[in-house]
Amino acid sequence: MAFIHFGKLPFELRMKIWTNVCFQARNVPIIVDDLGPVKIASQPEEVSFCSYCYRAPLAPFLSVLHVDREARTEALNHYRLILPTNHEFFHITTSTKEEIYFNPDYDRLCIHDPMYLRFNRIQDPYRDFARRVLRLGVQFFA
Repeated sequence: MAFIHFGKLPFELRMKIWTNVCFQARNVPIIVDDLGPVKIASQPEEVSFCSYCYRAPLAPFLSVLHVDREARTEALNHYRLILPTNHEFFHITTSTKEEIYFNPDYDRLCIHDPMYLRFNRIQDPYRDFARRVLRLGVQFFA
């Protein structure tokens, strides 16, 4: 059953409803995605380094970001994009954009596959992940 008169409610009440929606705690499982080696051909010897990014394809969908402009504007006061990656090697920098919406006051970051962080050719992704999480001010971690 749809509530077709929602838009007729006072603005302040609609904002309280959208804010309340943003305070629903979620588990956000993080996956470390191996992007493979980056090869630098301009060096005298072939040089390569491993690259990776963080994704959350299993995180619950944030419908509040897709309802309308009013809901999205309010939601973006509570959610922010997190966990970009930057890889620097010699004079080359590669990066991936932030794609994970996260509310640091209510959401919980979860490492989806912790074994991947230890037995992978990625150079120390757990240390990198932990450093990034500390900078985010995450309240809950599972």
